[in-house]
Amino acid sequence: MPEFPDRYPTSVVVGRVDLIDIITLDEYHDTVPPVLQEPTECQYQFVCRNPMILEMPQKMSGQPNIYKIDKALHFGIKDLLRKVPYTWWPPK
Repeated sequence: MPEFPDRYPTSVVVGRVDLIDIITLDEYHDTVPPVLQEPTECQYQFVCRNPMILEMPQKMSGQPNIYKIDKALHFGIKDLLRKVPYTWWPPK
């Protein structure tokens, strides 16, 4: 399994996930095994599943954060999405 990258690309869409839930920081600490927890001070955490990565990241500037992608762009790049072949869950 690859390590988490030190740097991430900017101003591009690199893939997609399904947003399943949003939990509080307390719920995160209570439910996620300590070996998988990352340091954070954010009061809410995203619970995501089904990560997919784009074979060719698409340039996308001016829209930071997580957002719904424009339908035209989605249909243009959906065939470039590939299921991520590894997982960090469950912890070993």
